Amino acid sequence: MSYSSEPSNGYIIYNANIYTSDDTLPKIESFVVMNGKFVDVGNKIDLMKKWNGLKCIDLQGRTILPGLIDAHVHLMGLGESLLSVNLVGTKSVEEVRERIREYINSHPEINITTDWITGWGWDQTQWKSKSFPTYEDLDCDPFIKKYSISLSRIDGHALLVNKNILDKLVNVPKTVEGGEIGRNRETNELTGIFIDNAMQLIKKIMPLPSEQLLLQQLRSAISKIHSFGLIGVHDAGIPLNILEFFKKVVNEQPEKFNIRNYAMIESLENTYNGDDVEIIEGLGDGRLTVRSVKFFMDGALGSWGAALLEPYSDDPTKQGLLISDPTLLPPVIKKWIDKGFQVNTHCIGDKANQLIINTYEQAFREYVLSQNEDKELTEQEVNDEMKKLAEKVRFRIEHAQILTLEDIKRIGRLNIIPSMQPTHATSDMSYAEQRLGNERIKGAYAWRSLIEAGVKAFPLSSDFPVESVNPFLGIHAAITRKWVNGQSPHGENGWFPSQKLTRQEALKGFTIDAAYAAFNEAIMGSISIGKYADFIVIDRDIMEISESEIVDTQKFIHIKKNKEYVMNFGEIYLFDLTSKRLYITVSLKSALSCYEMENTVELNVNHLMSLKAARNFYENSQPITACDFDCTGEFCVTASADESINLYNCIQGRHKKLILSKKYGVHLTRFTHRHTDIIYASTKENDTLRYLSLHDNQFIRYFEGHQKRVVSLEMSPMSDQFASGAVNEGVRLWDLRQPTFLGFINIENGRPCIAYDPSGIVLAIGLQNHDNVIKLFDIRKFDQAPFTTLNVIDNYALPSSHPRPPIQPEWTSIKFSNDGDKILVTTSGDVHYVTDAYNTDMKRRLIGHVGLNNALQLLGGEETSWTPDGRFVVGGSQDGMINFWDIEAPLKNSMILAEGIDSRPIHTLEYHVRPTQVVRFNPAKLMMVSGCTDLTFWLPSFENPEEEKEITADISMPPTFNFNAPQNIAPPSNDSAITTDVNYNQSTTNNSNGSYDNVAVTAGVVGTTDVNVNNNNDKNNDKDNDNENNNDNYGSGNENASLSNMPSSPLAAPPSTTSREDGDNNFINIIDNGNTDEITTSFDIPTSEASQMIISSNEPENNQSSETQGPSSDGGETDTMKTD
Repeated sequence: MSYSSEPSNGYIIYNANIYTSDDTLPKIESFVVMNGKFVDVGNKIDLMKKWNGLKCIDLQGRTILPGLIDAHVHLMGLGESLLSVNLVGTKSVEEVRERIREYINSHPEINITTDWITGWGWDQTQWKSKSFPTYEDLDCDPFIKKYSISLSRIDGHALLVNKNILDKLVNVPKTVEGGEIGRNRETNELTGIFIDNAMQLIKKIMPLPSEQLLLQQLRSAISKIHSFGLIGVHDAGIPLNILEFFKKVVNEQPEKFNIRNYAMIESLENTYNGDDVEIIEGLGDGRLTVRSVKFFMDGALGSWGAALLEPYSDDPTKQGLLISDPTLLPPVIKKWIDKGFQVNTHCIGDKANQLIINTYEQAFREYVLSQNEDKELTEQEVNDEMKKLAEKVRFRIEHAQILTLEDIKRIGRLNIIPSMQPTHATSDMSYAEQRLGNERIKGAYAWRSLIEAGVKAFPLSSDFPVESVNPFLGIHAAITRKWVNGQSPHGENGWFPSQKLTRQEALKGFTIDAAYAAFNEAIMGSISIGKYADFIVIDRDIMEISESEIVDTQKFIHIKKNKEYVMNFGEIYLFDLTSKRLYITVSLKSALSCYEMENTVELNVNHLMSLKAARNFYENSQPITACDFDCTGEFCVTASADESINLYNCIQGRHKKLILSKKYGVHLTRFTHRHTDIIYASTKENDTLRYLSLHDNQFIRYFEGHQKRVVSLEMSPMSDQFASGAVNEGVRLWDLRQPTFLGFINIENGRPCIAYDPSGIVLAIGLQNHDNVIKLFDIRKFDQAPFTTLNVIDNYALPSSHPRPPIQPEWTSIKFSNDGDKILVTTSGDVHYVTDAYNTDMKRRLIGHVGLNNALQLLGGEETSWTPDGRFVVGGSQDGMINFWDIEAPLKNSMILAEGIDSRPIHTLEYHVRPTQVVRFNPAKLMMVSGCTDLTFWLPSFENPEEEKEITADISMPPTFNFNAPQNIAPPSNDSAITTDVNYNQSTTNNSNGSYDNVAVTAGVVGTTDVNVNNNNDKNNDKDNDNENNNDNYGSGNENASLSNMPSSPLAAPPSTTSREDGDNNFINIIDNGNTDEITTSFDIPTSEASQMIISSNEPENNQSSETQGPSSDGGETDTMKTD
């Protein structure tokens, strides 16, 4: 007998390295998914026979884990932190002020009268002073003093506010039970610090966020956690208004709540409010569950708020804060038990933990006795019934951070669940021993002791945004008790290494044990029959690799449409809860993009044909030579022959910064995995590579070794490694964390072109002067010979139509498509090539453009780009055209000379008046940039495009043409209601620093408001700086990059237009193409609500910019920064 099903409803995963977190079958090679659930597991041959007809996906030995669950988080807190001032990692209060200034400058929409500026993440233990800041530390800056500012400590247990907010307080009490109000010891005046319960004084007067802002925070948070493979969270304390907001989103817009959230009702006063809430079990296909309440017993260790049995060792005047009276809790707990709710209590200090263990035990005893009033139970029977009750209600201690050795045993005896955070230990271990003393520390972060005490489950978590969202950092901390650099206060063996967990225990902590702690072990947490098909595919076997490699574990999404799985490293399958299908994103660089169906669309020809110029920027006096996007697609950085670096915000459609590198020159700007940092190649003095922080304009490091001009530079998509190639010299492999190169391949003659495949494991080196070959190296074996060599021979190359044409066009770059299947070879001539990535099959010769002919010395192959789906190539031309080639379009009327592989553009944009030397398609957003001397942002101009029509490349079309689309898919006309264009007011005049005032940008779609973006900004003039080395010294002081305003005048006056005054300060509107039932390739589209989102590839980042400063009076350069 065999089973069959429609392919769209099920599939078989086989040939995989699958860790199930199921003790009955801990490791398998294959499983079957039907209608969103695991229906079978086992041997691939048996499963394929049994489930005949299902789609089979070969993972070629890759590692699969159950979808990860973080057992203690603050979901909306993460969203708020992503959209507020990011203070994580600040080293001083001066840096805190600087980041606030940058945030204000980058958010001109802030209303100084009504809006509060919030921030998250300061930690005074990381500052030199080690003391709490005061409001005076903020108000000493006259620029930020006029705003209302509230900043949360990284643990969420302390607030710093400025004088503007202090002045809003009325009748401030002298003391607050369970909290502390910071006061000056001499004057008794408020310092601006509020700890634990005292924070409510501030929160009561804080403006309530709008529903739109809440939705934006939610979407930002879910996007972030998806990027790390998390499918479930335990939301540790939500107020009732947020619960109502969650319910509304799940019921009305479930696609925006694509996460399994086990939410705990917040009870700040540890009271019973169960009459106001009902149990919710898996609302919205498992999206929302509510059956627990969160109590609070004490504060945090970092702010000396954790309640201790004895005074702090590093401050004997303090013993911590008890937030409530534990003697009042037993009758409250009984009511919650009767309601059917689990009780979870925040406890950090040993006193808080001991008191809550006593309270739980008393509540269990009283409940058992109340249920057996007609019986006379022996003490043993009472204990047995208490243990059964405890196993039934599954009470938890959130953190259980510092315990006496006896209380560790009691937790095991009472079946209490300790919910712990491994990264808390690694974050605290630099000061915890000093704070707690040599004896008390023995019961702190005692994971192994708790497991040996017999706890039923040991769920693990991050407590984000207090710690990083990345669960692999938690796994690494759990099994090593070391920092990510391999060190600890106790050396390389780890901090109190006897408390380490095994890898299996750590994985179970983030999967099945977390599910058990939420009563969900029957439906999720392991790859077992009948459970939700939540699983991830990662790029390494975390059970076998070295400990140090775990922290770099990556996961992305990739499925080959209409084909079986195609080999590609580092993927993730994220199960879509709405349509019960695998949800696909194609761009490996867009891992942080939002996985929300209503804001994604499958790229097709219609979108390309609808692209219209949406914004022009005139920052450069010479041609742009390089362009790159950060991994989120939110920021774009360019380099120019005028030796400038420009940073742009693609969401807001704004120029953010201008940085001059006059001393060293600049080329090949590349983002690292942080949008605040770039690397680039020097063009003057030497050939050093430079690692620059855009946040503070400081060089982080420089990389010396090349003796010839660097012509190729690429970051690994998966790690901090990068590669560079110099003409007539060779290719070097580097790591951002060290200044010396890791490896070198000698190339004595020729221009090397380099590219990483999407996995970051394969490095391709193209050598046009060496018989036109591409050599593929395994980056892990860089010292060995290439594992394969591809010959890219074009016997049909025609001479260029321009003077001094090369007989064979010179290669200027190579690029992998994002599916890893194809390589694009860009040349300086009138042809580009698309070849198979792993054999010598040349797929297409891309013709119909006019080659740039390397007329500019810095030409770096930046004139071509893949679209994120790997189907289309977009490229520039000497005549200013932008051309689109469809790699999958069928060929017809092909010349025999080219063996039927010539492809001409399917569409051409005629826009630039100079050679289009830079064209880049955004890796995560539906937008494109192009540049000659000016830079242009391109956006689609219509909503819900028609179904894609078959379009055939026809070589009989002239070399440069405007594509005449079939009538039924013609682009909208200029007078259409659906437009995306740029308009400048006719009366616009050039101001003193070369920018244009009253620049209005409309990006309207049907049903939305046109947008007005005004470039007016106040200019604050600094005194002149004649020396370029004045500001930005690094290391020895010989390295710098100077900042300056834009050139004094643009090359060309902008076209005229009419200014609009309606709309919001947005740049890109929503395109909603609806959902489809098949597996599709899709990517994120910028939304109007995303205009203020601040998302980075790893930790939350603020939008980096600086206060605008004017030019020097003598017309010379100043070490200043220009922002729009």
